[in-house]
Amino acid sequence: MTPASSTAATMASLWPISPVPRVQPMSACARLTRAAQDDSACQRLTTASSADLASP
Repeated sequence: MTPASSTAATMASLWPISPVPRVQPMSACARLTRAAQDDSACQRLTTASSADLASP
């Protein structure tokens, strides 16, 4: 395995989304930012529901 292919495999495992075309860096950045916001919102909901379940 060459270093380049191992790096690509690592990137693929870190980013399970489809490869982002480098022609549109702005839209890719916006998409990643939106995804990060969705993740944090989901985590907030999960944390809130966990706290509700833990309270008697």
